[in-house]
Amino acid sequence: MSDSDFNSVRVIRDGEMPGVIGTSPSSWLRMKREGDHPPITMLSERQKGYRLCDVKEWLDAKREAV
Repeated sequence: MSDSDFNSVRVIRDGEMPGVIGTSPSSWLRMKREGDHPPITMLSERQKGYRLCDVKEWLDAKREAV
């Protein structure tokens, strides 16, 4: 597996997401409550995460045409 392949499957833990996407923790919680988040990857019974490639795709879909 190449470095770029590995980076695309890197998992961002739920608590890291506000820093990764540049929001406050309360904004991230609101977004999750409203269903506005990338697909969830279950890391264990209690730990959720988001694959970096899914986060990028989710953010790309939120872009506005300028």
